[in-house]
Amino acid sequence: MLCSRCIGVALFAATMGLAVVPTHAAVVTTSQGWSANALSANFTTEGTKDWVIWDSSNNPTSLTVMNRKTGTASISNLSVIGTQSSGTGGNNAAIWDSSLENFSPGLTFSYTNGVSPATKTEDSPGAAFKRWYGNVWNSQVIFDVPVTASSQTLELYIATVNGAWTGVKTSFDNGATFSAVTDNAQTTGNRTGTFKFVYSDPVATTMKVYVTQSSSYQHASNYLILGGATLVPEPASMALAGLGGLALLARRRRVAVQ
Repeated sequence: MLCSRCIGVALFAATMGLAVVPTHAAVVTTSQGWSANALSANFTTEGTKDWVIWDSSNNPTSLTVMNRKTGTASISNLSVIGTQSSGTGGNNAAIWDSSLENFSPGLTFSYTNGVSPATKTEDSPGAAFKRWYGNVWNSQVIFDVPVTASSQTLELYIATVNGAWTGVKTSFDNGATFSAVTDNAQTTGNRTGTFKFVYSDPVATTMKVYVTQSSSYQHASNYLILGGATLVPEPASMALAGLGGLALLARRRRVAVQ
């Protein structure tokens, strides 16, 4: 909920034609949820600012975008660190065989505002990702999202196969870094889940997101499915901006009457 003091500051600033200068520091809060059931999401509803669906079926050695929200792309394309190499020892595999994408339970994403096609329900999309033995961050995928002083929510849609763990860490371009977040618990089966990041910073402009398979033991049938991501402004931030806009409109009307 919005505190009365925050609303009052926003209204006063908007009425006087002043900009609200944020004073808070870099903030990233995380939450996650996992299930043994299939995961479905309406990306048009969930990703009001931007959404993206990833794929590796066309080129198993790199991550590509299957589709994204039409308009300005806020979620960047993916960069891959690591090489596709099966085996043990120091080998790392960033993108695994695309045939591994089809598993149960699966991921299903629907949308009505995509680039091409505009409307579709994607059944079992995603890019298979694997890390062999070696440093946990030697093999990973990286993408960027914009940072603003107002809170935004980034949500990653992931599936884990045969007990794989997931590791995600973030950093801001102003030097702020945050500890890696890992799964709640390892299992021997398949799971679907989400990582949710609520973040803001008054100075930074970009947040980098790093995703890897973080479990200490990997084998040929142990991997991740990177399904997609959604980005949305926090409702509280949108409401605060709306209050400020209403106050500014009221001020303009008073000036016009005078």
